[in-house]
Amino acid sequence: MAEDPVGSLVRRVRTPVDRGVLMPTSLLAQWPFILDLLARHGPLGRVLDVGPGTGKAPVLIRDDGRLTFDRIDALEAYQGYIEEWSLRALYRAAAGGTVMCGRFEDQPAERLCAYDTILMIDVLEHMDKGAALAALGKTRGQVVICTPVDFAEAWAPGMPVTEHHVSLWRPAELELLGRWMSYSIKNRGWLIRLGPVGEHDGW
Repeated sequence: MAEDPVGSLVRRVRTPVDRGVLMPTSLLAQWPFILDLLARHGPLGRVLDVGPGTGKAPVLIRDDGRLTFDRIDALEAYQGYIEEWSLRALYRAAAGGTVMCGRFEDQPAERLCAYDTILMIDVLEHMDKGAALAALGKTRGQVVICTPVDFAEAWAPGMPVTEHHVSLWRPAELELLGRWMSYSIKNRGWLIRLGPVGEHDGW
C-alpha cells in the first residue's frame, strides 16, 4: 500500500481497488492516547465512529483488553470509500456494526442520541463550525474528538470535496456547547472528551 505523509497528523493512503484514489487517514500513533482515554471511562456501550477512514477503530477497540462495547457503527460522508475499503464487511465482522453514508452535520437528534460514545478522530476540521456545533449539541453520550492544533490542508486532486479542511478548533470554542470537557495536546493535536452536562470525572 502506497503512503504519502502529509504534515504530522495525517497521511494519505491509496485505496486497494483504485490505485489512483487517495484518502487521508489518521496516524496510528494517535490511537494509544485515544484508547487510554476511552479505558478511563467505563463501558463504551453503542459506538458511532464518524469518518472511519480505513476502519482502524473497531479493530483496535476490539483488540484492546480494557474496553467493552455493544457494537460499533460508522458514518462516512463519501460512498466511494465505503465500497473501496469494504467498510461494511469490516465493521460487521469486527464489531457487529453497520456503516451508514451521510454527513454528521445532517444527522437527526434521534440517531445521534442512540449512541453512548461518538468518535470523531480527525474529522471535526472538515466541518463548518456552526454546523458542527449544532450537530454536537444533539448528542447525549460522551464524544471523543481528535483534531489538529495547526491548520494543514488534507485534500489533493482526485479526492472528494469532503476531504477539505475548512476549520481550525480550540477547546474554548467547544465550551459553547455547555458540556463538561477535558482536553490535552497529544502528538500536536487536541485530544478532547466531551461528557454529559454535570459530569466531572476528569482524565
